[in-house]
Amino acid sequence: MANVIWILCGGFFVLAFFIGGVVALYFGIRNRQKGTESQNWPQVTGTITKAGVKKDHDTDAEGFTTTTYIPEVEYEYQLGEDVYSNGQISFGGTKTYNSRKKAEEAISQYPLDGRISVFYNPEKPDESVLIQGTKGTMALIIAGVVFIAISICAPCIGLIIYFTSVQ
Repeated sequence: MANVIWILCGGFFVLAFFIGGVVALYFGIRNRQKGTESQNWPQVTGTITKAGVKKDHDTDAEGFTTTTYIPEVEYEYQLGEDVYSNGQISFGGTKTYNSRKKAEEAISQYPLDGRISVFYNPEKPDESVLIQGTKGTMALIIAGVVFIAISICAPCIGLIIYFTSVQ
């Protein structure tokens, strides 16, 4: 009975790692493709409607709390009669900072009511970014590959250990 419980628990963790890896890999590849496509998107002038720093707390299992600061931007741009609003800076994700000062320095390039270049998807005009390209997308792809590799290697190692201990 104990072996069945170990197998079920191990199977759950292997499955969770595999699913997590597939999801990370999917979003990493998708963001990389979108970032590459954005390099050919047309540009329009937009306006910053919100700029600030969000404070985030994360407490680990031992009770230690980590505080991070996340720059947040919202902007509007107009195409013909339609006005669009977005908060996406780039497809590489938003960088977080350990100090409010550094996050404020990062957001200072987007002053409230400031004019900015917005790159928008001509096929989906509500999709836009302020920074073109794929910077930062490889981390998610690498994490996905590592999680998938762990989900494949862990059962193999478990089987090797099991069969060598049985003999």
